[in-house]
Amino acid sequence: MLFVWYGPISRVPEVWSTRGTSPTRSLRWRSRTPLLLLLLLLGVLLPLLLDADVSAFLLVLNPDRLAVLETIKAHDLLTRFKVPVTGLVVNRVLPTDADGAFLNARRRQEAPYLEQIDQIFGRLPRVRVPLLADEVRDMETLLQLGRSIVSADDP
Repeated sequence: MLFVWYGPISRVPEVWSTRGTSPTRSLRWRSRTPLLLLLLLLGVLLPLLLDADVSAFLLVLNPDRLAVLETIKAHDLLTRFKVPVTGLVVNRVLPTDADGAFLNARRRQEAPYLEQIDQIFGRLPRVRVPLLADEVRDMETLLQLGRSIVSADDP
């Protein structure tokens, strides 16, 4: 189950804050309403987010130092609060058939991070998504990316 708010959150306070209050009080209420709305949504959504039968988190990272450190921190935090993390997507992995001295150097640079990801997140299913030659801009490229994720043979 997913709740999505489309549109600027600033429109909600305008509707809620016009109920017969002074302009000063209305401005104060208007500035606090996004926070109150967020707290209300968290109160409704938090039980759903923590229910492993209803939702799960899939962490996505690139094979570089900062992304690995941030993902470790995010995974530890989510695990500490018993939020279900079901897998990992390692994005933009250099393809083995890419050639040239520059790409070989980049591949050597990412290799230890890929090993670290496998060691630290060994109990989570992982998918390695190759770096594509172009950005994902159309449906065909998106389908190609989806096929590579579904057919991945990673651990």
